[in-house]
Amino acid sequence: MLRRLKAQVSQVANDLPGVLSPGAGRDSRDGTPFFPNSDTNQNEVDDEIEGFLCPICMTTFNSPELLSGHFEEAHNKENSLIPNPNFENSIPLHSPGTNSTASFPSKDKEIEELRIQVNEEHIYAEKLKSVVAQATDVPQGEVPYLMQQIQVLEAGKSMVRSFIGRAEDSDHKHPYAISFGYCGISVTQRMLEFEKENGQLKRFAENGQQERAEIMAKLKQLSAQIRTLTDENESNKVEKEVLKKEVAVFRFDNEKLEKEIDVLNKALNQRPSEDDVAVLRTELVHAQKLMDEISQHKDVEISEHLNSIRLLNMEREKSSELVRSLTSELEDTRQILLTCQKDLEDAKSDSSQKGKRIEELHGKVEANLAELASCREKIAQLEETVRVSAREIDDSHAMNESNLKKLTQLSDKLEQVIEEKKRYETEMSNFEEKNDLQSNSIRSNSIITSKDQELFSLREDLVRAQTELEKLMSQCETRAAESETLAKQLLTLQENSRELVNKISQGEDGSKMAIEQLKEENRKLQEEINQLTTSFKEEKEGLVVKVTELEKQHREEKKVVEEKLKKIEHQKETLERRLREAEDDVNRKAERFVEMEKEIEDDRRLASERIQKLKDIILAKDANVSEARKQIEELSSQLSDRNRLLREKEHQIEESRRKIEESVNHLAEAEAKARKLEAELSQSEARRLAVTDSESDLRSQLDDKEALILSFKQQVEKLTAELASKEQALRDAVTEA
Repeated sequence: MLRRLKAQVSQVANDLPGVLSPGAGRDSRDGTPFFPNSDTNQNEVDDEIEGFLCPICMTTFNSPELLSGHFEEAHNKENSLIPNPNFENSIPLHSPGTNSTASFPSKDKEIEELRIQVNEEHIYAEKLKSVVAQATDVPQGEVPYLMQQIQVLEAGKSMVRSFIGRAEDSDHKHPYAISFGYCGISVTQRMLEFEKENGQLKRFAENGQQERAEIMAKLKQLSAQIRTLTDENESNKVEKEVLKKEVAVFRFDNEKLEKEIDVLNKALNQRPSEDDVAVLRTELVHAQKLMDEISQHKDVEISEHLNSIRLLNMEREKSSELVRSLTSELEDTRQILLTCQKDLEDAKSDSSQKGKRIEELHGKVEANLAELASCREKIAQLEETVRVSAREIDDSHAMNESNLKKLTQLSDKLEQVIEEKKRYETEMSNFEEKNDLQSNSIRSNSIITSKDQELFSLREDLVRAQTELEKLMSQCETRAAESETLAKQLLTLQENSRELVNKISQGEDGSKMAIEQLKEENRKLQEEINQLTTSFKEEKEGLVVKVTELEKQHREEKKVVEEKLKKIEHQKETLERRLREAEDDVNRKAERFVEMEKEIEDDRRLASERIQKLKDIILAKDANVSEARKQIEELSSQLSDRNRLLREKEHQIEESRRKIEESVNHLAEAEAKARKLEAELSQSEARRLAVTDSESDLRSQLDDKEALILSFKQQVEKLTAELASKEQALRDAVTEA
């Protein structure tokens, strides 16, 4: 609404200089409308309304008050000198009388147009005021602009009215004073009064005519729009009918084609169709895919089974190697055990023999002890006899010296025996230390080394023990031999003592000193013999303890070896069980593999047979399809052409539908606009009726005035004829003179 008001106000402001300019009468006489086209003057609004232009001197002013003051001061005094632009075609000062009659219709038209323009401006200003008063939603920046435009219109209206009145006064006085100078002042005064009254009447009729012109222009625009819309609607209807006919034709053609397609489909159904061939091909492809999938699956399973068989074979080889190693170890351990058992049996036999030998030695020692006791008793008897036979001893002093030498030899031998005993004790201690070290090393080696080394070390220990036992037995035998020799020596001593006793008994006069010495020597020998017996007992007990310890160690080692043998046998059993299970699994998988290969072969054979059958069917179908394909290609080409035409027609139908919808929308909009314009027309008609009523009154008055004007015109024509005749007479007179 504001844009419309702005456009209208700018049109009025742009048209004001045209109204006030001398060319306005020409434009109205040429038949152009009062308001020019808004599109041509829309861009000049801002430049046109910057100032107010004087229509006479064409100077600009910033306000209408300055323009009106300038007009009053500068141009009001010169009204008699300014020619009326509305009477450009009037008779000049020295024009002939024939041209004066042609100026009155143009003047009447100009006066009537000016009156209509003034009335339209007045009505338009009132409308603008009412619109501005009713426009509650006008922005704050628009109100000063509209008020300024209203002030401009009011100033222009006042200027136009004053100018029209003054122009009518001045312009009608001046030409009529010149033209009717010869007829008198009364005619000019009456003409001026008539023109004033005519101007007032025309100003009353201008508003109605301006509004009517606007309504007619709007009606023309609406009628043009309605005409264009109806033309478009008619053209759309025509196109729609044409398209309907084409669609009906295409439908009929499509039905024909569908019937032909049905006939061809029936014919093709009787023949092996491409669909059957395609189905068979798809089935063949599907069967081949299934076969490929089955073969791939079987290959995967076979590879998996082969891998599992390979792994099982590797495990079986490893287990077999373990079994071999364990069996070899078992055999070695068995051999070692056998050797150990043999050694143990030998040791047992040796120990039993040695025990028997020791028992025999014990018996011999006991016998020797008994003999020693008897010897002691005998020595006691000998002492008694020595006492008795001291004399005999004295006599046998020489023999005693020899006996002393023998005793020294025996003492040397005893010392040697003692040294050998010490050496034997040192050897036994070293042997015990070695035995302890060897036992510790055996234990450490039993943890670190393998079972073979332990068994070999045990064997070596047993051999060493046997050798040491043999040494001990040999030593015992040597000691027994020495004891026998000692016993023999004792026997010899006893015999000697007997002999001495005999000699002493024979020679009682022997020296007592020698007997005492012999007693002391005998006592020493008895002490040494006692020491030897005690040491021998101790050595015997140590040997028995060592033998018992060796037997315990042998039993413990035997238990350990038996436990190891049990563990090895248990491991062997578990490995044999695992090996049997692996062999069973391998056999089962091999059987399954053979079964799978048989199944694969059966599946392949069946698939190959089925594929061969399908190939035969496909060849038969291809032979039948090759003929049908040509017909189908021809029909498909025809169908493609028809489908292309149908697509084009459908596209055209869619475009026509879109155009029809757009035209329907345009029609709806135009109908809405027409309804609005009809409402406005009804309002304007009501106004126009009121204006026509006032106009009829004015027309009646105008008719009266026109009757007067006709009478005045007749008088003027008469006067002009008289003037013409007088001028002709003057010219003739001048020519004659």
